Amino acid sequence: RKQTLIEGKLYCDFIWHDIRKNNAKKHPSGIFWFLIGLWQKISLLNQEARIPMDNLSHPIVLASGKVSARSLIKLEAGAPCVIVGLPEGPGISSNYLDSIIREISCAIGCNGVVLDLPNHSLTGGIETDPNLDYPGCVAIVESALRDLSASKLVIVGHSYGARLALDIMSSGKLNITHGVLMNLPSKWDASRAFDERVTKLGLSDVRISTETEFLNYWQKLLGLYFSPWKFDLSATRALTTISFWKNSQKMIDGMPTFREAAARLLGNGEPMIPILCIEGATDLRVCDDNLKI
Repeated sequence: RKQTLIEGKLYCDFIWHDIRKNNAKKHPSGIFWFLIGLWQKISLLNQEARIPMDNLSHPIVLASGKVSARSLIKLEAGAPCVIVGLPEGPGISSNYLDSIIREISCAIGCNGVVLDLPNHSLTGGIETDPNLDYPGCVAIVESALRDLSASKLVIVGHSYGARLALDIMSSGKLNITHGVLMNLPSKWDASRAFDERVTKLGLSDVRISTETEFLNYWQKLLGLYFSPWKFDLSATRALTTISFWKNSQKMIDGMPTFREAAARLLGNGEPMIPILCIEGATDLRVCDDNLKI
């Protein structure tokens, strides 16, 4: 809807410029089409006011039923450009990225998609594999990105999703034109400050067997990732269920080192893809090596 609105505005501006340049008397039909375009634009603005757009509303199933996703507008094969969000994980809900991808997509006028990681789905109905490791996860996400059939892909990854994006971009198998990597982990080790706080909160040896225990655990733990911290609706949107979380425990196994992935991406010394890295020092989980990226 935002894309259509942007196109409508550009159309109106173009017609009005043509009227002023070529004289309205010579092109009376131009005024008619300008008024039609203006009416469409106002109608779209009214529609925007009525329809909430906090989430991406078009569900998609990709990678032969192994990945679910959501798009801003209905996905069409051969789209000129699609921005794709890859979330934190494993076992974390992806819908906290919806508003970010929606805003970026609307700002530049292209479709936006947020992928659920393998073994997780907000809409259900996907295949799960509790033995899935990191290389298998990369292969599934690559397949999902290929299924989008976009001419160009822009990848926005956060934490585990950023690491996935790095390895997928370094493979060179997809036409990814730009990457944005937020809190990209070079290592999956916790910082000393994080370990100390986890122990102080009594979370180091917690056994989680119920949904209530799972929720209480993450309510406390997420406070070490964000500062200032307030547990509210936006926080619950980053939580998943215990079943998805348990199915994702092996998805870090087999991860290559950061140096290996970076070396493949650099190739012969020149980066193949322009990448923006954003690192947050307030995340206690981040070890010092991550901040050197």
